[in-house]
Amino acid sequence: MDQAVPSQPEIVDELRPVDVAHLRGGSKATVMTAVAGLHARKAVTVLRNGRLAGTSIDPTTRVTAVEYAVLRALRNPTTLGSLRSAAGIREELRAIDSRLRTLGLLSPGRLRWPPSLNRRTDAGETVLAALWRKYEDLDPRRHAAWRPRDPHSAAMGVALFGSAAMPPTSSGEGGGGRGTAVDGGAAGGSG
Repeated sequence: MDQAVPSQPEIVDELRPVDVAHLRGGSKATVMTAVAGLHARKAVTVLRNGRLAGTSIDPTTRVTAVEYAVLRALRNPTTLGSLRSAAGIREELRAIDSRLRTLGLLSPGRLRWPPSLNRRTDAGETVLAALWRKYEDLDPRRHAAWRPRDPHSAAMGVALFGSAAMPPTSSGEGGGGRGTAVDGGAAGGSG
């Protein structure tokens, strides 16, 4: 039996930041968004050597499967760039990709690794545009002094607007995340 695809407003409301990130920018954006959400919850820290490390998190805190996989991978400090291929994370990225294809937001077909960009369907483009409008207050280009008000806004800001929305690290680095360990050292851009 075919599964009914939700309407656009239902899809916009049900997508998590990691889903939005994957729709916008693929696996790199998804991992960056998971790290941003965890960092906002103080579950990830940036070490002096620039590596990311997981810290303790309240066991009652709800996390996505990707965030859980990131926390497991960060038992041993590592860089953002190496997280995408860490055990458990790659499988979760494929699951998100599959979910977005089922919702009709990404084109079907053979899944390559890493998933290529520009696979959004017209419905995916429409949903992404609706999300940009819904969360325009999180766009750091429109609000230079923007800081996330909570972990969800931190993650959604990065999901939609890339590394420019990355909150500063706990050591005070950042200024929108540009060039920090949290964003992989990339300068600005959409991640």
